[in-house]
Amino acid sequence: MNKNQAIMKQFLVGLLMVFTSMTGFAQITGTVVDAESNSPLPGATVVIKGTQIGTTTDFDGLFSISDASEVDTLVITFIGFDEEVEAFDGMEVVLETALNQLSEVVVTSGVIDIAKVRETPVAVSAISV
Repeated sequence: MNKNQAIMKQFLVGLLMVFTSMTGFAQITGTVVDAESNSPLPGATVVIKGTQIGTTTDFDGLFSISDASEVDTLVITFIGFDEEVEAFDGMEVVLETALNQLSEVVVTSGVIDIAKVRETPVAVSAISV
């Protein structure tokens, strides 16, 4: 093998390594919007199903996951929403309201308001020596 063939072989091996590493990294981008108002959902969670790899949407409902590919399923959640979709670049996910949404939450406390019991408008503390 002469010098030119050796250089060509090294070049082809290097080129093959570059293309192989480029195919291993895919990036999926998209937008998450509300179905009723067609407005973006900032803060929605986007996770690759079966992994802990994920991100959240920005103020405009945009997200980007660099470790996802088009064979992955994305799980997208937001308060009152839950959806699983097949991933593809440039996707727009329209979230429908989840059926298991709470209708009302009532918060109660067992603390008694002592200010109503007091007869003076100023707090008084008695310190014994």
